[in-house]
Amino acid sequence: MSEEAPQIGVADLESCVKIIDACAQRGAFRGDEMASVGQVRNKINSFVEANKPVEATEVDEDQMEMNLEGDANEAPAN
Repeated sequence: MSEEAPQIGVADLESCVKIIDACAQRGAFRGDEMASVGQVRNKINSFVEANKPVEATEVDEDQMEMNLEGDANEAPAN
């Protein structure tokens, strides 16, 4: 039997950002470490934001806007 390779998802990375924030708030990092910790935190957070699943309500609103724009551009039927 072969074992599955460990998987890391967006939710795991989002948790890492929250852990870094909690550690920073509690003073776990020295001053000279803050810049590098912040850079890594921001890089992970940017990846998370860019790869979060789109929520259904956002998709529905975008679709409705496209439909409304399409309806406004069509000539009225006589």
